[in-house]
Amino acid sequence: MIIYSYACDACKIEYSVNQQINDEHVFDCPKCKQRCRRLFTKHFIIHGWSAANELKEAEYEKKMWNAFTDESEVTQTMVDTAKEQLTRRAERRGENPAEVVSEVFGGSAKQPRSKADLAVKAKKQREMIDRKETL
Repeated sequence: MIIYSYACDACKIEYSVNQQINDEHVFDCPKCKQRCRRLFTKHFIIHGWSAANELKEAEYEKKMWNAFTDESEVTQTMVDTAKEQLTRRAERRGENPAEVVSEVFGGSAKQPRSKADLAVKAKKQREMIDRKETL
């Protein structure tokens, strides 16, 4: 069921009607029987968009921004956990786990990246975020 809202200009009332999408829309005021106009409220959803989705997207962008601008050190435990998760996901998908870990962490799975390489990657990621914010 969808809630449709209407307003009557003749008697100045607003009312809502629960209807199926396929039902015929009722545009007559229940009080004065005059033709009403349909209101589009903030709860109206168009092709999957809703205010809740907009808030989720904003929250996701905020989390991503915080992750990219976080200057705290990553512990070895966090790196090991990420490698384990990548390995399990690659195995589930039928991919080569060593290649997947290598793509994400660079070089072989045991060879860490240099600080200079990590700094360049971080700079590129921050530039991508800045470009997205200006759009």
